[in-house]
Amino acid sequence: MHFKTEFASQTRTIYEIIDANRHAHLFKNVKGTAVRADMVTLATAQECDAPGTVDWTTLLLQNTSGPNYHTVRPELTEGWSWGELILHGLDASRNLEVPVNFLGLLHEGRPFPCPLPGVIIHAGDTLLVAAFPGFNWQKFEEEMARCKTSDSSS
Repeated sequence: MHFKTEFASQTRTIYEIIDANRHAHLFKNVKGTAVRADMVTLATAQECDAPGTVDWTTLLLQNTSGPNYHTVRPELTEGWSWGELILHGLDASRNLEVPVNFLGLLHEGRPFPCPLPGVIIHAGDTLLVAAFPGFNWQKFEEEMARCKTSDSSS
């Protein structure tokens, strides 16, 4: 099929894997993400580990109201440490009155939730943030860069 071959290299799949030890080889060359359990199982485990967090997690995952996950590409913040990103992100959030929470980093396709402050943001990395719909990353990143410049000139 023409559609299949034209977009196959661009298409990511989400697949459920029941037994990673026995079945991971089936998806070895698949561009995608393995999901290891259904949402009910994840919610139950989450609630047992951190009571009261299921509502928060559900809100973020539903993308229907309130903040939700956004992935953004750093440009002006490339080369910064995670600590600098958080510090100047707080300044930008306050200055612009835009609530944002930095949740993690995708580096070479691997997720790094809660990186250490010294971790460097590289070209091609993706940031995962929680923000409200309509979040303007470019404007936010410009404000972070302005905040960093004004800090270093003080």
